[in-house]
Amino acid sequence: MATNLRGSPIGRRSLAGEMLPRPIGLVINGRQVKENVRGMGQFRKFLDETLPTELLASVKHNQNVTREQYIDDVQQGAEKSTMAIRYTPHILSLIDWKNPIEDPLARQFIPLKSKMIADHPKLMLDSLHEAHDSPVDGLVHRYPDKVLFLATNVCGLYCRFCTRSYGVGADTDTVTKASLVKSSPKRWPKIFEYISSRPEINDVVISGGDAYFLQDHELLALGRRVLEIPNIRRFRIATKGLCVSPHRTISPDDRWTDVLIELSNLGRQMGKEVALHTHFNHPREITWVTREASQRLFQHGVIVRNQTVLIRGVNDNAETMGALIRELTDNNIKPYYVYQHDLVSGVDDLRTPLSTILDIEQKLRGSIAGWAMPQFVVDLPGGGGKRLAASYESYDMYTGISKFTAPAIKGGTKLYEYYDPLEFTKVDASYFQEAAVPPLPDVINQSPRFEELQSPVDDKISATRGAFSAKGSQNPEAAGEDSPAKKARLRRRQFVEQLNAKQTSGGSAWGQIF
Repeated sequence: MATNLRGSPIGRRSLAGEMLPRPIGLVINGRQVKENVRGMGQFRKFLDETLPTELLASVKHNQNVTREQYIDDVQQGAEKSTMAIRYTPHILSLIDWKNPIEDPLARQFIPLKSKMIADHPKLMLDSLHEAHDSPVDGLVHRYPDKVLFLATNVCGLYCRFCTRSYGVGADTDTVTKASLVKSSPKRWPKIFEYISSRPEINDVVISGGDAYFLQDHELLALGRRVLEIPNIRRFRIATKGLCVSPHRTISPDDRWTDVLIELSNLGRQMGKEVALHTHFNHPREITWVTREASQRLFQHGVIVRNQTVLIRGVNDNAETMGALIRELTDNNIKPYYVYQHDLVSGVDDLRTPLSTILDIEQKLRGSIAGWAMPQFVVDLPGGGGKRLAASYESYDMYTGISKFTAPAIKGGTKLYEYYDPLEFTKVDASYFQEAAVPPLPDVINQSPRFEELQSPVDDKISATRGAFSAKGSQNPEAAGEDSPAKKARLRRRQFVEQLNAKQTSGGSAWGQIF
């Protein structure tokens, strides 16, 4: 697949001094694509003109897939998707169109009905309860000293796994978007008034949507106004633009980056930090254009940090994640967070169990310099905020339930639960819909974190730094002989025996049981 940047010979000079082409379009399989592909109608036309007659087979099937079968699969997936169809030429140029079914970039953005699975019963659109923590439309205030400013609801490209699928982008067949994210400059005065009236707030994150979709004059006005607020010491701009449209950063015709550099310099003069937070998930997303763009930012002193989402079939192994982290640091982009996938509806095929993120961090730590290691975190469902993935209070791998506290957010009295995808557990959806087995307790003992939670009625498995143990019920025969609760306990006991047998034989519990 031939892909290259096309344009006039007159443009910005690279750091090496040679002239860079003016990026006005991308050539994909001999076709020049200048603008975003929007909607299923445009995307179907693009696929029909781009795909070969026959595609490589999925790893789950022996037969190859025809172009028509793939397009129909995308059409049906789009009808079920929570996010609208919108793709940038840059990302379209990086996808392997001979094998889009297994391509890690296509998997992030293109909905395939054949890949979708039933949602876990605990999934929801606003899994982080942002609406609950919104004192003013367009603003989320969860952490004591930080606010999230939702300045737009538009992105240049829509990710399937978007945590704000409840409000970002156009309405879809399955989701009518909420108004919280539909921000506009008309809302900004109330937001500024709120921030100014609370001296404890010193950190503002501009997001959306994607801040790349603010006009340059809007970004400049917003940035200057934020920096003028006396209590604000840090100002972050969140955008996926460096990943999905890096040519804009090196284009002499695009002032957005010029404004970013201006704000960065202004903040430095005022003794306030201005940073760009971007979003790469796979090393193949970093190209020569990305490198030139990131180096331009570095040359002008702009701080750039990256946030990655752990996605099944994309970056869910130590080799890929390690390669991404090293590629980022080589381009002066600080790896900041690796997120466990949020409990957002419609994309359970992209989620991994908590054990995956724990395993990846364990394998990578020590192989990469400490300053370059991102924090591996879970953004707690229900508004608990970000916690280190390894800081769970308990992890029951039989049910896939991990429990966390958030002392700085809610005082530490509430337990927040994360749920592994059902296919990685030993229970089905009915476990969460019918209280057939008493749930794990909602009160934490005063014992150290790595001791097991005590439950008088339920067997459980606690994962403690990779070690697993089972604690028996105080009254295992309390339920009737054929009751659902007793059957569940028996299945759990068998699971524990199997797990212990794997450990005794020296096998990996995570890798072999699941």
